[in-house]
Amino acid sequence: MKVSVVIPTLNEQSHITTLLVALRNQSVRPDEVIVVDGGSTDRTARLASRFSEVTLIESTPPVGAQRDVGLRKSTGELVVFLDADTKPNERFVEECLGEMNRRKLHAACPRYDPGATTPMIRLVYSFFNLLFRALAPVLPSGAGSCILVDRTLALESGGFRSDLVFDDAEFIRRVARRGRFGCLSVSVCVSDRRFREYGALRMFLQYLMLSVFFSFG
Repeated sequence: MKVSVVIPTLNEQSHITTLLVALRNQSVRPDEVIVVDGGSTDRTARLASRFSEVTLIESTPPVGAQRDVGLRKSTGELVVFLDADTKPNERFVEECLGEMNRRKLHAACPRYDPGATTPMIRLVYSFFNLLFRALAPVLPSGAGSCILVDRTLALESGGFRSDLVFDDAEFIRRVARRGRFGCLSVSVCVSDRRFREYGALRMFLQYLMLSVFFSFG
């Protein structure tokens, strides 16, 4: 199966190289890596262009629009959307492909692991991982930091919207109505920088409140 990776970026010079090196070192390397830059004013685009396997596309925010551009430019059967500050381990693509094939999934999200962080932040991520898994059969959801989806299904479902705060969750709900969605046992390391910047409790309550509003209209 041909795999495309789409990475929306905006001023991610501190993270983009780490992610691209991690993708280059995968046990099963993606066939295509697309960086969709939203007009970075730092060295993000320049750093990404140093990788010969990367296709760099200039776009504009918001992130939903960038994801949609990457989706439509991709050529893989499976598209993996990753935020620039994620850190997949070397078997991430291989393990995701294996589990999706075994479970016959058309779309999926992994477990989100904040890595070395505070106990409070780990607790918040554990809560949302459990919530996503528990509600998957009735209210499929996940985070835009990592979404895997069959490209044909994603396009038939209309792609990503650019007019929503939760473009990622809304996209998952739409594709889940047309195909089979699941939460994977595979983990991906994600950044906790928003939680550190604004406070774990504040971010937890904000995400919880917005999730409830989004889920119930």
